[in-house]
Amino acid sequence: MFEILSTLFRKREVIVKTLNPKNMKNVIIPLCCVIFVLTIGCSTQKKEAVIAPRYSADFTSLAAHNEQPDWFQDAKLGIYFHWGVYSVPAFGNEWYPRNMHFKESREYQHHVKTYGEPSEFGYHDFVPMFKAENFNADERASLFKQAGARFAGPVAEHHDGYSMWASKLTPWNSLDTGPHRDVLGELSKAIKAQDMKLITTFHHERNLQRYDSIPVNGGQVYNNSHYPFFAGMSPHEIG
Repeated sequence: MFEILSTLFRKREVIVKTLNPKNMKNVIIPLCCVIFVLTIGCSTQKKEAVIAPRYSADFTSLAAHNEQPDWFQDAKLGIYFHWGVYSVPAFGNEWYPRNMHFKESREYQHHVKTYGEPSEFGYHDFVPMFKAENFNADERASLFKQAGARFAGPVAEHHDGYSMWASKLTPWNSLDTGPHRDVLGELSKAIKAQDMKLITTFHHERNLQRYDSIPVNGGQVYNNSHYPFFAGMSPHEIG
């Protein structure tokens, strides 16, 4: 638009110089009309460029969303894995930080026998032991590629609340503690270098899923919590 106006103004100057001053209005008035039309045209184009939202705030609209991208549907194989502080005790599964607090569980029995009571040796005491000294992101990514994977990646943060990246939101992260490395960052770079898609998940919604009430009639309502409640201890201080 600005180039068109500039050209018109230049032409107007030439025309005005060659015309009688009495006829200048014959030039200026049509020129103003052209400018007005161009301005309206640009305004209309801007309005047309506004894109309507793809979804509305209702479940019917959201149900029409394809939650699986094409590359995910087309991939025949992907490798997704859990790896974190719970790999230190390496007993049971990644729910160790929860189950170690329930006296009827195998994890509790193992924990007491190996490390002592959870009140004496808590889950956070495993963090300095999580050194990841044999971790090599490039080797892992190469192995995934050789296996035929089209995408790969780890859990970024499991229910234990430990971030496997250089998080600025929590001090319990893999750069500031444990291995002192940005594990997810290194894996992301290595996986993408192998022309694979990175996939990662967050399970932290369970971190504060705890019943903090007193058991009713001796019932074990705490078993519904992700972490148990200890009398005299606030739930958010556990784990």
